[in-house]
Amino acid sequence: SNDLGNLAKLLGQTIELRGTFGTFKNYFEGFRETRDRFMADNLLAIYERTKEAGKKLVIWGHNAHIAHATLNGSKRMGSHLKDKLNDAYFALGGIFDEGSVRIFDFKDTYEYKKFDYSSPEKQNSIEYVFKKCKFPNFLLITSDVMVNTPLKSFVQDFKMTREIGSTY
Repeated sequence: SNDLGNLAKLLGQTIELRGTFGTFKNYFEGFRETRDRFMADNLLAIYERTKEAGKKLVIWGHNAHIAHATLNGSKRMGSHLKDKLNDAYFALGGIFDEGSVRIFDFKDTYEYKKFDYSSPEKQNSIEYVFKKCKFPNFLLITSDVMVNTPLKSFVQDFKMTREIGSTY
């Protein structure tokens, strides 16, 4: 059955993903790239079923996963999706001034902890610049900005953004 095939695929992915630990000099990059490729493969399968049913698909993910880019040496899920879906894939990333998240402490307690992050202080961070904007909430479509506008160099040249995930 199709369900059995999907379960077999997920089991194979789990085995391969676990095999990335300890096999690379910097194993986290190998793990991250493999995991993002599997997330894209699984979402593409869901997308095909959704499209066949005449529906649309919206996914929610961390900015680093949805980006159609290679970050820290790893091709991210969004990049795989963009390769396959072209304009049918649109990534919408969020940037927040301050707040709190739950992160996992891999070093000491092996438990989730609350982590508060303050307003950015680094002037070369995108969050710091956006905090100074006239409007507190806005949408910046970078593909539109990259077409010969005064903001093009700003988008190309910003140096930092915080990446807060399961660990920080």
